[in-house]
Amino acid sequence: MESKRTETNKTVQKRLEPELKLINMDTVEVEQIEWLLYPFIPYGKVTIIQGDPGEGKTTMVLQIIAKLTRGETILPADSTKDKRIDIDSESDMVDAENIENNASTQHLEAPVNVIYQTAEDGLGDTIKPRLLAAGADCTKVMVIDDSEQPLTMADVRLEEAIVQTKARMVVLDPIQGFLGSEVDMHRANEIRPLMKRIAVLAEKYHCAIILIGHMNKNSNGKSSYRGLGSIDFQAAARSVLIVGRIKDEPEVRVVCHTKSSLAPEGKAIAFRLDKNNGFEWIGEYDISADELLNGEGKGQKTRKAKEFLLEILADGGMAQKKIEEEAEKLGIKKKSTEKCQNGTGNRFCKTWKSVVLDVVRVEKGRWQDDHILIIGHLATLKGDQMKNRNVQIPYELFFQLLQYFLMENYEGEEIIRKGLEKKLNAMVDRELYSKYKTAPTEEEREKSRQEYLERKGIPENFRW
Repeated sequence: MESKRTETNKTVQKRLEPELKLINMDTVEVEQIEWLLYPFIPYGKVTIIQGDPGEGKTTMVLQIIAKLTRGETILPADSTKDKRIDIDSESDMVDAENIENNASTQHLEAPVNVIYQTAEDGLGDTIKPRLLAAGADCTKVMVIDDSEQPLTMADVRLEEAIVQTKARMVVLDPIQGFLGSEVDMHRANEIRPLMKRIAVLAEKYHCAIILIGHMNKNSNGKSSYRGLGSIDFQAAARSVLIVGRIKDEPEVRVVCHTKSSLAPEGKAIAFRLDKNNGFEWIGEYDISADELLNGEGKGQKTRKAKEFLLEILADGGMAQKKIEEEAEKLGIKKKSTEKCQNGTGNRFCKTWKSVVLDVVRVEKGRWQDDHILIIGHLATLKGDQMKNRNVQIPYELFFQLLQYFLMENYEGEEIIRKGLEKKLNAMVDRELYSKYKTAPTEEEREKSRQEYLERKGIPENFRW
């Protein structure tokens, strides 16, 4: 009898012991990461977006949801430097189309379903009005009814909802509201299984799961330790973003990467929350996550750099190298001085009209032929639709203009002439092509088409 009992115990023990299974890395297939928004939000993974209350986390996510439900790109084409789409001609339009259709850039496909769960805001008085204001298709936004039984991250209804709706994005806002009453958010052994389950769901159904979280009050801590609860929240996520407010610009909020496991960290992206104009993406912003949380905003750095430049250039021009050396002594980075020289941020832009007219005014005595060319281009580009429009110019061209007019360095005269001529030509081509596509009458479209083809040098017998 005793021997039978011993044998039974051995059998049970053997069943409990895991069987050794080895995976040879040579047999593992390499998988390509797909992105809802490169490099911030990957499909099939967990992303955490955190920040202090009232910083715009939820508003930003609802804006993203609105875009997804309409099948539109999340960010404007000019909001990211490296993926910028600057259409200057028909060929550039083709390139732009290829970029926009690339899944690794940002989301651009058919409208998709989204699951949005909130534990703080009312659906009827807060969430839906915000979605409608953002232009969302609310028929594609689903909410799990948890009025009778609170939803948790371990709830089977979460997986059932993903399967039923085929949602491409799931949002839990905030994380703390979906842990369950028995879970201590500060205990790693309780957080890890929940985060593991969420990660498995994201990968299994290839959807992006976004967890929105509040931050603690540790104002002196590093960004990675400002999230509420266990550090295991962030450890399990593949991308962690922080949303914060610029101290000197209260309407401006910035999204910063604090963790990026699947791609290089993205440049910080700013957006504006204005009572009158609502939500607006601004573009790249030169600030780190720690600087953002510590109140070291762009306004402070730029103002310091601007004051330095005004002082050092008060008596006339100075060599760029000398300026950089003096700035470094004061702890001012080169990027800061560059930004306040043109006041436009990472990309060096200037209103096209100002650039052109400055050159015409200063150089009209020496560039008579080009003067005529420029005036002809201005005539093509006139009209109300061009008012208040900005144009991007290459850094090299801006730098040469800066040296020419402010530092009286005329060595780059030829570069300036060719650069402006090229830009103006491209703008004219773009304007004609746009008129060919959008003119209200067939006659106007045909006229613009012929002008465009004429400028491109296409023989009449080869024209479509």
